[in-house]
Amino acid sequence: MSFFIVIDGHRTEHHFEYLTKASGRRLEATVVPSSNKSKKPLPADSNTYAIEVMSKSIESLDQDSSVEESLKLFKEKNIHHLPITRDGVLKGLVSDRDVLWLKKFDLTKHSKLSQFMSRTILCCEEETPINFLAKVMVNEHISALPVVDKKANLVGIVTHHDILRWIYDF
Repeated sequence: MSFFIVIDGHRTEHHFEYLTKASGRRLEATVVPSSNKSKKPLPADSNTYAIEVMSKSIESLDQDSSVEESLKLFKEKNIHHLPITRDGVLKGLVSDRDVLWLKKFDLTKHSKLSQFMSRTILCCEEETPINFLAKVMVNEHISALPVVDKKANLVGIVTHHDILRWIYDF
């Protein structure tokens, strides 16, 4: 179905049963028509995919980077999710909340991201439909899905902000 679990750089296909029992309600049908008349409404059978909404210029750090480095990057780039890579391969994910929690307990000084990153990451492919992305994000209580290729190389990231931006620009 276009979703994967990446653990230590190894990609394994993952199926969500609730996607096979989809009600058929599409995200496009829930959008209020825009007052901008120059935009054409999407036909009922059209679809939008991760590649069309994902952020392609991704900030990432190596797993041996320090937690302090991630704090600087979160602040400078105003981002909330930081993929952790090794030679382009996704190895983990850290959120700004994770790092702020570490800072609260003064664990950021000499700590490496590899000590605290999430190592089991739910991911998708570029061809994953946006309505599936939205449904998985809501059902799994996540706010970001890294986009990976067949070798688990990071190619983008879809966040709830990307989906909201797509709705707003509709």
